[in-house]
Amino acid sequence: MDATAEPCTASSSHSPKRMLFSKCYRAKDNNKGRSIVFVHGGPGANSWAFENSMAKRLARRGYDVVVYDQYGCGRSRKYGNEPTVHSVCNAIEDLHKVITEDRKLESPILLGHSWGGFLSLRFLDKYPELVKGVVIVCSPIDYPESFYNILTRVHDLYDRVRSLLRMKAFPRMREVEALKDRMFPLRLTEGVMTRRPDLRRGKRKDTDADKGYDFDGYDVATVFEHARMLDFSAPINLVINPTYRSLTERLASQPDSEWFLDMDEGIGGHFFDNENCKVETPECLLERNNIDLIKEHRPKIHAIYCDKDRMFSKRQVEHIREELPARHFSYIYGAGHYPFLEQDDQFLEVLTKHLERMQRST
Repeated sequence: MDATAEPCTASSSHSPKRMLFSKCYRAKDNNKGRSIVFVHGGPGANSWAFENSMAKRLARRGYDVVVYDQYGCGRSRKYGNEPTVHSVCNAIEDLHKVITEDRKLESPILLGHSWGGFLSLRFLDKYPELVKGVVIVCSPIDYPESFYNILTRVHDLYDRVRSLLRMKAFPRMREVEALKDRMFPLRLTEGVMTRRPDLRRGKRKDTDADKGYDFDGYDVATVFEHARMLDFSAPINLVINPTYRSLTERLASQPDSEWFLDMDEGIGGHFFDNENCKVETPECLLERNNIDLIKEHRPKIHAIYCDKDRMFSKRQVEHIREELPARHFSYIYGAGHYPFLEQDDQFLEVLTKHLERMQRST
């Protein structure tokens, strides 16, 4: 089955001043009307790597595949990037416009990678009738726990490479320590003073552990910067993997490959600064555990995580796994945070199984 890509189109979002880049890869003879919308990670990344590694291959398997770059990201950046506009509320409405007006899709499956998984779950919660389901890929459900995990591991990594970085390692370690102290003040959890977020918060009432955090956007951007500077998401053994090297070299040789590693960490900070807009409670949705989204929409959610992804603690992934039916959860082995690049063949087979299960369940 062949796949054809429509020309790149800039589409207006819910405001005349907001424009988005999008593209659709259409499957030949797709008489079942099956479609996927890829929601990229970040916030601040883009859909280029997924598009060029996976979109045509999924289209050959009978799915129309829509990719788009979120507002201010990647190829949509040329249409504007106002800091005050970045919020979950606006990002959901942008995705709504892509589905209902720009592409006129009926019951697509949302495929959300990392931050895109969180955004897809929020979209499902607001517009459950518009999508067949959501597949989250390496997605943080609890950002506080994810940030704590990253800072802990980054500090440990700096400590272990001090002999290589020498004096450069010490100011970086102190910066991480100060950042951890600011973002995670000591809290009383079950009678113990700790900085670590409690994955179970929300089950008990009237304790400090139940309260959301209050992250500063600059601090959030700094967490992302440390993680990317250390190439924190990728397994070390991938550098000697010939299949991975061949794929990344092919992608990097393409004319528009400047988007391959493009990431604006500041956009993530803007989301945390602006998130209190249009919500009934003062608690920021990004500053608490959102496992309730999976519990409430369990039948329509599938999840794929990777055994080498250091962005998450094992306990967060297992917490997600426990809330889903067994056939709704899969591991990709030998991959980090980007399985569609790091184990592309394995990822395609696992994802296809989840897509077909989702199709049969409706």
